Amino acid sequence: MLQKLDTPHLNRIALAEALASMEPGDFDMRRRDRCICGHALRLFGKRSAFFAGWESQLGAGANLLGLSTDQARELFAPVNRAKQYDPYTHPQDAARVVRYLAATDTVDWSVAGNL
Repeated sequence: MLQKLDTPHLNRIALAEALASMEPGDFDMRRRDRCICGHALRLFGKRSAFFAGWESQLGAGANLLGLSTDQARELFAPVNRAKQYDPYTHPQDAARVVRYLAATDTVDWSVAGNL
């Protein structure tokens, strides 16, 4: 059950809803602009250039969702969720993970379903 309703948790819920309504072609874990982090930044108006590359983008996404750096890495760049040739994480899978995160403060990709 959802424990908090602060801004980061509300952001998580809004992001989950946005991901759940996306078509697979709108989402790609391999691309910084179309991954979970990229969509979070766009959804919440953080569209500026990230001069320090991925680390800067990761930090901005983590702040929006109230995540530690380790949680952000686990959510935004999970091991085995995207291969160079196949994005095989669907936006609805990502939405399930973000909903679970909002409810439990835990990043758990097992709730996304099978690969």
